[in-house]
Amino acid sequence: MTEKAHIVYFSGTGGTALAAETLCAALLNAGVHTRTSEIVWNHLPQPEAEETLVLMFSVYAADAPGTVARWLSTLPKRMHGTAAVVSVSGGGEVSPNTACRTRTIRRLARKGYAVISEYMLCMPSNFMIPTPDGIAVNLLRILPEKCARIAAEIAAGTQNRKRPLLIDRVLLVLFSLEKVGVKFFGRTLKAKNPCNGCGQCARQCPSGNIRMQNGKPKFGWKCVLCMRCLYACPQHAIRVGMPVFSRMMLRDGFDLQTIQTMAASGTVPDTASVKESGAWKGVLSYFDSDTV
Repeated sequence: MTEKAHIVYFSGTGGTALAAETLCAALLNAGVHTRTSEIVWNHLPQPEAEETLVLMFSVYAADAPGTVARWLSTLPKRMHGTAAVVSVSGGGEVSPNTACRTRTIRRLARKGYAVISEYMLCMPSNFMIPTPDGIAVNLLRILPEKCARIAAEIAAGTQNRKRPLLIDRVLLVLFSLEKVGVKFFGRTLKAKNPCNGCGQCARQCPSGNIRMQNGKPKFGWKCVLCMRCLYACPQHAIRVGMPVFSRMMLRDGFDLQTIQTMAASGTVPDTASVKESGAWKGVLSYFDSDTV
């Protein structure tokens, strides 16, 4: 039985942060004393020995973002630590994401943590292909139910380990090259007019990739492609320097708060055309599944 838990999470544009908040509430309801901490470049939380670590992260390049790996390297070794790993993606537990927790679990093992369970939560996508409104809204509406199931298993100490596809293990190695490209993506970002030098991008960058210089943001080589600065800039002033990289952004932007407002309303967006098209197969099966 789990009595104490510490949710440590990395979030880009808010999806994983919302999932962490929802899971925290579910664990508290299950009788587990729970706290949350966000991983950012200048704040590296340290779980206590008696706490079950619940590590949550957004999936990037079919893996955890580099910021999570750097945080894991700072963890002290535990004699008998226990952990659960929760990945968050816009596509679900489908290829190439089935191996996205593999390296993280291995790193936790080297630190003395026994990972007893792993899960995949689906949240609206902020990358390349926008999630249709009907699916995005329903993902937020089903989130408390999914988190309640996760919380019940963590509280009971239930084992729930998954077996990644062999092809995804291979792709995980290949996608490591994408992480190099991501650094170039971040370096090409520029603040154009009407940037007013508010500094919000620098304050909110979770990887410490942005600093203010002469009243304007300057971008370095630490980007992890979380997209937070691009979507959250109040002036919409940040631009991608290379056309090939600009395709990664959603044309109409990404605003989780807008989706939350739709989810809180009584409106039920139409999903029939999505089901008929056969797209979003992994997410649609996530809706139908009793497991996470």
